[in-house]
Amino acid sequence: MNAQLKGHIWAAVACAGMSLFGTPTVQELAAEPQQRPQAQRQNQQNMRFRAMDANGDGRITRQEWRGNARSFRNHDWDGDGVLAGEEVRTGAVRNDATDTEGFYNWTAAGFRALDANGDNRITRAEWRDDPELFVRADRNRDNVLTQPEFLGDEAIDLDSEDRFDDLDVNNNGRIERDEWHGTRDAFDWLDRNNDGRLTRSETVGNDAVADTTGRRQQANEVVVVNAQTRWTDTGIDVTAGDRLQVRAEGTIVLSSNNDGTDTATAAGSRTGRKAADAPFPQMPAGGLIARVGDSGPFFFGDGGSLGQVPSTGRLFLGVNDDFLRDNRGEFRVTITVSR
Repeated sequence: MNAQLKGHIWAAVACAGMSLFGTPTVQELAAEPQQRPQAQRQNQQNMRFRAMDANGDGRITRQEWRGNARSFRNHDWDGDGVLAGEEVRTGAVRNDATDTEGFYNWTAAGFRALDANGDNRITRAEWRDDPELFVRADRNRDNVLTQPEFLGDEAIDLDSEDRFDDLDVNNNGRIERDEWHGTRDAFDWLDRNNDGRLTRSETVGNDAVADTTGRRQQANEVVVVNAQTRWTDTGIDVTAGDRLQVRAEGTIVLSSNNDGTDTATAAGSRTGRKAADAPFPQMPAGGLIARVGDSGPFFFGDGGSLGQVPSTGRLFLGVNDDFLRDNRGEFRVTITVSR
């Protein structure tokens, strides 16, 4: 038998016996495509964030993840650059201590560690981490975390360690449904005005880190005020006594004349003209105005601060004009609420 023939025989024998050493046979490889989909389907049924798993492999890469880099790190518990296994298993909890990135120990042991006086409640004074995470967990907004609120469940929030900015991928000041990581029920509960998107105030309330004066201050909201809309809902709820700081940018056109001279900034018409039937006929046309709930409007102008909000309710913005349909343009308004 020549050497070439021996080589062919040995190759055939080796191939046939590969399964003896743990390597799949040809028959086993042929069966795998039918077995793999079933296993993958089973894994995906128990998988958090499975809508992001574009290739269906049960793993989520940074490219597949909808969220910023900090959001991905929040969920990449072992730091290997891929979300898999316990990291994406429904019901799994990251059981470790706080660190500079946030708070992760949403367990019974974590609750006991924070409940300094042992009264089965965590107050704001006992909470030592980001206030936004506290507000996110405080489902009934009573400034106290009970153990059921702290532990949560899949129907409330899948993603309590992510902050508003982590989820607002396109940085438009809103969280749309496709940016949300939690359940549909949790989104709908937070979406108080049922407009299909979450504002910062809907998601984390009107609270944020206290500044050096001890006042609670809400992170800036950017609201687009269309010049053709009588009242734009800011999505911000204010309380009587709150103080508003407003900065408005942009120029609007107040009429359809072709020379383009009838324009206004948030301070009002550049020519100083007035509009007799506007909400504030004595003030420049086109200026920025506001109201809280159904209360009477007030003139805001080009920004600055408002002493104290006169009433409690939703904040609306508009332009001081009598006829809106021929207007064009918008103001971009940054709002800060402090108490």
